[in-house]
Amino acid sequence: MHADLEKEKATDAELEALKGELDEAKLPAIMKKAKINWDDIEIDARLGAGSFGEVFKGRYQGTTVAVKKLLRAKLTIHDLQDFKKEAELTMGLRHPNIVQMIGGAWSPDDANVCLVLEFCERGTLTD
Repeated sequence: MHADLEKEKATDAELEALKGELDEAKLPAIMKKAKINWDDIEIDARLGAGSFGEVFKGRYQGTTVAVKKLLRAKLTIHDLQDFKKEAELTMGLRHPNIVQMIGGAWSPDDANVCLVLEFCERGTLTD
């Protein structure tokens, strides 16, 4: 696991937002089905970052994946609602030209919230 991604303890405000938005009872069925245990994800190298999160190269069940982790500053109720919308939308999309969502990992106890996506070997759209 990448040193920056070891389980980080959530603050009280983050815990409140996480429990409010990612509580098992409030999740759509598709997200419950696609939940991945954080400990099953191996993180290798940081690929990049944006205003919403960081992207890492990793492995999940022997497959190379991209791991999109929300920034700590984005663990608010509003941003977690956006996370749920993105996850729910992306999990329902199936097309060869769309990056496949494999699942997501989160816990109401720590500050690691991420999406696990198909890894694209050939670089970025700008390459």
